[in-house]
Amino acid sequence: MRASSRYIVFGTSIFISAVAVVACSSSSNDGGGGKPASDKIGDVSLFSVQTSTSASASFTSQGKDICQENDSFVACRIFTCPPADGGDPVATGGIPYSAGAITLSGGKIPGGSVTLQPKADKTYDLLQLGSTIWSGGESIIIRAAGDPNGVPAYSATLTAPMPLTLTAPTWSDGGELSFDTTRDLTLTWSPLSSGQVNVFLLGTAQGQDITGSCTFDATTPGATLSKAFLSQFPAGAEDGFFEVNVSERAAQTVADWNIYSGLSQDAIRAGGGTANTSGGSTTVVFK
Repeated sequence: MRASSRYIVFGTSIFISAVAVVACSSSSNDGGGGKPASDKIGDVSLFSVQTSTSASASFTSQGKDICQENDSFVACRIFTCPPADGGDPVATGGIPYSAGAITLSGGKIPGGSVTLQPKADKTYDLLQLGSTIWSGGESIIIRAAGDPNGVPAYSATLTAPMPLTLTAPTWSDGGELSFDTTRDLTLTWSPLSSGQVNVFLLGTAQGQDITGSCTFDATTPGATLSKAFLSQFPAGAEDGFFEVNVSERAAQTVADWNIYSGLSQDAIRAGGGTANTSGGSTTVVFK
């Protein structure tokens, strides 16, 4: 399934899969609804699944949005993006910068800390930690040494979210996950947690990827995807993808940089397995 790899672009909140949503929306994610004064955007994120954690870092300027935001529905947003098949990967692009060595510490990080080192081209490789590094409530510290020709030194401390169980909708591996675009869809989860619950939905129609991104308060037991939102995915849209995760995010301004930090973890389905159809045998369809 294409969605398992093509959306590793922002570094990003979000997070290793379905990341294009964040890449598309990052230029307006200043907490106040407007575009940041600077086009310099940095992100360091850790993404945890059942048995492993990945860490990514990206700092760029003069990037461009390759997705167009079409509409918004309370907690949800809809984007259309050009398909990446056979061409350059979907990405915001831009000029890369270094923030120096980035040290991650706290939680259950092996050895107490790990470091992401910038490469000669000022980008950072994805770091695989090989185990989950939090169980909820731990402090994870991100500390960038800084680069005199790039991003200044900074640090951020995040509280790890509680692992989340998605109790509705449910589906089985190898089966079909169907979205009725004419009706509201109720999502429920437990336990309650700090942070936010993120929902990603994707389908391809008429040569365009239609991507939906929703964010809900994790301290509530559920939320609704409205039929107005779901109707943006045409019946019969192909190559579907669905993910639910829980995250903690922080934003700060460092000199002329807009810096984002994040921890994210896939929700677990009530029947077992992650609430993420990427790379699996589940077919996502729109009716």
